[in-house]
Amino acid sequence: MTDSVAWMSIREAVKVTGRSRMTIWRWAEAGYVRSMKPGSRVILCRSDVTETEQAIFDGGTPEKRT
Repeated sequence: MTDSVAWMSIREAVKVTGRSRMTIWRWAEAGYVRSMKPGSRVILCRSDVTETEQAIFDGGTPEKRT
């Protein structure tokens, strides 16, 4: 795990964005949000979640992450 990147759970992403769990999963599957699976849970890059939400809110297309 990279120390310079803050991570959040899917539950936290749902609370922050107001989107459904399925939407957050779709963002990760589409490559808009970087994710990791340490053990049995999935965590998401916090900045990717907020940037994706902002891009969609602004009517744009989110940037794909690698």
